[in-house]
Amino acid sequence: DLIIGLTHLQLKTDKQIASLKAEHPKLAFITGGHEHEPQFLAGAEDRAVVMKGASNARLVWQIDVTFDAQGSAQVSG
Repeated sequence: DLIIGLTHLQLKTDKQIASLKAEHPKLAFITGGHEHEPQFLAGAEDRAVVMKGASNARLVWQIDVTFDAQGSAQVSG
């Protein structure tokens, strides 16, 4: 299982949501909009990956999710 977030919030708020990974380890990544410039925040043990697109469809993220032998999600983008 995997939890993803799809938002249209400020980066500051997405970072707060991403920090919920400490309590919800299946939270893999947050993707969304709001800022008009692309943003990427690498994940950590206690923080989900955050990817934000640019305005007017100027950027498309490819998000690759793989699962290790224990079933933990590994996210790259």
